[in-house]
Amino acid sequence: MVSFFLSGALIPYRSRVWRIRPPRAPNVFLVFFDGGRIVMRTTMLVALSAFAVTATSPAAAQMRMNQQGSGRPISFAFGGGASVPIGTYKDALKAGWNGQGSVIFNFPGFPIALRTDLNYNKFNLKENLPFTPGGTGGGTVTTTEDMTQQILGGLANITIPFPMGPISPYITAGIAGFNVKTKFAGGAGGAEDQSDTEFAINGGAGLSMKLFGASAFIEAKLNNVYTEEKFINSQELKALQFIPITFGFVF
Repeated sequence: MVSFFLSGALIPYRSRVWRIRPPRAPNVFLVFFDGGRIVMRTTMLVALSAFAVTATSPAAAQMRMNQQGSGRPISFAFGGGASVPIGTYKDALKAGWNGQGSVIFNFPGFPIALRTDLNYNKFNLKENLPFTPGGTGGGTVTTTEDMTQQILGGLANITIPFPMGPISPYITAGIAGFNVKTKFAGGAGGAEDQSDTEFAINGGAGLSMKLFGASAFIEAKLNNVYTEEKFINSQELKALQFIPITFGFVF
């Protein structure tokens, strides 16, 4: 036998007829009679009400805020780390370093954020390799440790977070423009420094987290820069590909 009552108590009459006391609160219960015992359970309404209170609590709001590092519509990020050349360029460049500054635009009610990055990378060329830079530089030079490639880029990305707690993953992808400057250590071998601006695409993933009371992140992005023809050891260097691994903080 099942009866319903609203936040009150069941009061027995002598004739074992039950009446309902007027409700005091809007909670709804189910009462089950099981072998003379009364078992009460809250309905789904109560569970949903509790969930709504939890979802709007300051702790939940703080967790949502951490996914992009800030609850503000606009936040800023700064970081740096190592840069690793891949593809054909790994035969020409040593591992380098990077610095990055970002502006993040958050939109309430949308599961994505827009982000613009200013990214700088610096690599040293490997030594004693015949390098044909192509373009206006022309000629073939033998690389030395003083020769560098500096890459400055502006990126426009979409970021999608996946809230999972204090440490949450996200993915990011977009388009970019990179200025690639090759410096030949004062014109070694008669080659002149080169500077080219090229189109690029990028994509990667990262983790956002709380660290020392601040919002932090670590990420890796694959940058694919479409360059002009260059050769090293008679091998054509196709698109310049490198992965900056960046750690930083969001404000």
